[in-house]
Amino acid sequence: MSDTLHAVVYVSSATHLLEPSEIDHRLTHARRRNAEADVTGLLLDGDGNFMQYIEGPRDRLMPICDIILADPLHHDVNELLNRSPGARA
Repeated sequence: MSDTLHAVVYVSSATHLLEPSEIDHRLTHARRRNAEADVTGLLLDGDGNFMQYIEGPRDRLMPICDIILADPLHHDVNELLNRSPGARA
């Protein structure tokens, strides 16, 4: 298992505006999954647009990124960064 730190930043657009309860439900699930994988980050949501910075051990981060990319909640996903930063932000 590789513990090399890796980071990804992406922006995307929601397929519909989310209700606060829908956001809370998704965040609860994601926080639990990410904590188990030692993945941390920041998710910004404004007017149906997302920006996320996510980091963690590469071998645990990349499967989570695959889940995020496959999520039908959003589209027009544009990756802005995909690299090993050296240290957690």
